[in-house]
Amino acid sequence: MGLFSYLLVNFYSHRVYTVKAALKTFVFARISDLFMFGSFVFSLLLFHSTDLTAVFVQLPFRVSYFLWIAGWEFQVISILAFSLSTAGAIKGAQFFSHVWLPDAMEAPTPASALIHSSTLVIAGVFLIIRFSVFFEFTTTVNTFLIIWGATTLASASVIASAQYDIKKLVAYSTISQVGYLICGCGFCCYEEVFIYLILHALNKAFLFILVGYIVHFFLGNTDMRFMGGVYSYMFDLTIFLFTTAFNLTGLPYSAGYVGKEFLLFHMTRDDLLSL
Repeated sequence: MGLFSYLLVNFYSHRVYTVKAALKTFVFARISDLFMFGSFVFSLLLFHSTDLTAVFVQLPFRVSYFLWIAGWEFQVISILAFSLSTAGAIKGAQFFSHVWLPDAMEAPTPASALIHSSTLVIAGVFLIIRFSVFFEFTTTVNTFLIIWGATTLASASVIASAQYDIKKLVAYSTISQVGYLICGCGFCCYEEVFIYLILHALNKAFLFILVGYIVHFFLGNTDMRFMGGVYSYMFDLTIFLFTTAFNLTGLPYSAGYVGKEFLLFHMTRDDLLSL
């Protein structure tokens, strides 16, 4: 028992920041699950089924259902869509709920690459895409997603420009890109968002593996101010970094350019803007 206590105290004394980061991630994940559970219970009461096929079939017949709360009238479909979108946005580390993602960079590089590319943050976007039928019957929640995603896109880009930690820089880049996807979901560009989601997942996973290799090369240092002249030591790594950055930026003749072009073209359609 004494050895266990010593190991426990030693662990917490050396990895306090890691434990706090894990706790913060856990708390925000549970808040997101709370909204998801609320939407589940509400849909069960409204549709009397958990089968998505039955729910989607009944959906057009529930558009005229309203709920009065303290003299205010709320559309039932909008409440469900708001709960689902909030759950997805929190999992996607959107503005005001993004603070857990940079702290999660305390995890090892393979785990960070998995979180940032194709699992945790992407799960929120996929949740919105999976329940996209709900958002076809409400414009209020779509506007909410557009504003929230655009705010995240702009703020995360500005914050990333002031970062010196290379892993946190990539973390804020992920937040900005997911904000771009959430904003696209607000414009009902679900197919285009899914295409760009796949492109982003592939490039961001590769980028994080490269970043982990750079951190390992500099003996665990993550401060970019002490990483000058990488191209002279690892020219092949410089080529890989340039290629992934080229795709993520969306420069012409890249895969990211094609994905963003599809998304922006759908966003700026005249028939969509006239709605």
